[in-house]
Amino acid sequence: MPTLYTMVAPCFFGTESTLNFEVKRLGAQNIQVTDGRVAFQGGADIIAAAEQEDPLCIELVSQVGSELGHQLAGLINLLNPDCIVIGGKIAEVAPYYFLQPVTLAIHKYSLRLMNQHLSILPSRLGQHAGIVGACMLARKRLVWDRLLGTE
Repeated sequence: MPTLYTMVAPCFFGTESTLNFEVKRLGAQNIQVTDGRVAFQGGADIIAAAEQEDPLCIELVSQVGSELGHQLAGLINLLNPDCIVIGGKIAEVAPYYFLQPVTLAIHKYSLRLMNQHLSILPSRLGQHAGIVGACMLARKRLVWDRLLGTE
């Protein structure tokens, strides 16, 4: 199976048995420990485990949210949007696991003047946002091509 995230998890003694113990101590599920690496089987597994309150997966989802917020902060400083809509399955995870870290990172790394009236919302379309957006773009292009006669 493809691995979405592979992170090296150093342990005190440097052995795989110690790493397995640490993973089990955290109560993590849906992970594999091989060759001193902790590997998740896929994004859907991570999100499902986070929804079931798996501590390791919750931490991973929160880290992804923080990193996304850090990257969005630069765009906010550049473009000054009024609203940011975040779509996909990960945005449907409980707000305090993903959207709150995004919001905190945005407020930390962007200018206060730029994020003062900013709204950060989950998409109503959820995981279908990309498909609907692609269809709307194709429809727009088709309509404009017919109107301009450049089919």
